[in-house]
Amino acid sequence: MFMVRRRITLLICAVVGIVLVIAQVIRYEQDRPLREIEDQLRTHQTSAAFRRLSQFLKHHPHDSRALAFKARILVEVGQYPEAIQLFERNGAASSADLHAWAKAHLLRQEWSSALPILQRILKLNPDDADGLHEIAAVHAFLGDYQQALAYAERMTRLQGQEARAYFQIGTLHESVGNKKSAADAWNKVLSFSPDANGLQVPAAEFFVMCGSTYLDLGRIEEATSAFRKSLSLQDTAEARLQLGNALLQSGQLPLAIESWKAAIALSPGLKGAREVLAEAAFQSRHYDEAREWMAPLVAANEVNSKTAHLMRRICLAAGDTEGSQHWQDRTTELNRHEHLIFEINQMLQKSPNSEWSQAYRAYRFAESGNWNEARQMIDALEKGTIAQEPFVRQLSSAARQGGGLPSLSLIPVHDVQ
Repeated sequence: MFMVRRRITLLICAVVGIVLVIAQVIRYEQDRPLREIEDQLRTHQTSAAFRRLSQFLKHHPHDSRALAFKARILVEVGQYPEAIQLFERNGAASSADLHAWAKAHLLRQEWSSALPILQRILKLNPDDADGLHEIAAVHAFLGDYQQALAYAERMTRLQGQEARAYFQIGTLHESVGNKKSAADAWNKVLSFSPDANGLQVPAAEFFVMCGSTYLDLGRIEEATSAFRKSLSLQDTAEARLQLGNALLQSGQLPLAIESWKAAIALSPGLKGAREVLAEAAFQSRHYDEAREWMAPLVAANEVNSKTAHLMRRICLAAGDTEGSQHWQDRTTELNRHEHLIFEINQMLQKSPNSEWSQAYRAYRFAESGNWNEARQMIDALEKGTIAQEPFVRQLSSAARQGGGLPSLSLIPVHDVQ
């Protein structure tokens, strides 16, 4: 009897094993189309993947993996809202899905929405280079530069990612005016990639950035070398402008003027080049020529306090009393505004996480048309201690009902701790 029971048990086990094997084979065959679609997505065969996926969804309309693939395809073709809706409804099954989901938010400049998705990516894989790069950028856009630098520093420890990481560190330092730290980062970039290949920007653009930082630090020879390196890769107006500035600081005015004129030939509306050429003409007492260089900037209202002050000097030297007074008034007005912006930026550096810093960031997002991000910040401000401040109330009204943005003069920069 015992032997009979044992044989029956073994038979049952064998049958179950066979059934499981058959089930695995069936499942493997059923998944084959999805594996092929995933391979096509991995190799950027988006059109072929879409055709295959459309056929699959006709028979399996609720398959979560297939719907995630559809969302990834929607991201690739620029249909970000539809992709986000699919991800929110069906979730993400893999790191690739999460990257696509985050990308949709990033391309819509929805930094706060992208942040938790990027955090999930890094929880799955702490050494995900793209995830580290993107989350650092998101923190920078949200004004948290210390956290951004921390993630970028983590990226420097990944083999093969060092140059890319130090480039991001350099841009972060540059954005808050830390020129010396930015220059140190550029040098690190070049130690890992002497030709500046494989960065987030073309090599020619990097060498202009690098040279501009050196120029600000008074390292003229290094700056000149960087600008010439950029021009050897691509002849651009910005590189010509900056090379002229470097040549001027090394006492080579005729060569500087030649470089600035070459910049104008490449980009006729280039503000910096027109200003320095106007200044050079003014110093040579060629006042009409100076006016001609400035005319397109004045016509386009591309004027800051420096531009206005130069126009006042030109008018004064040419005997144009009325014009001189007009530009004196503009200089005073622009100086006042630029000083306010300077004080606000000082506030951002001293108290980056304060409510007033968040209020200014919300203003900047709104000013650039990024109302989604602005509203999220405003929602938080309306629950805080400055909710009843005129600046916040007017900003909230603009976000909810339309209308103009509040004056920046309503930010009490001297009272912010």
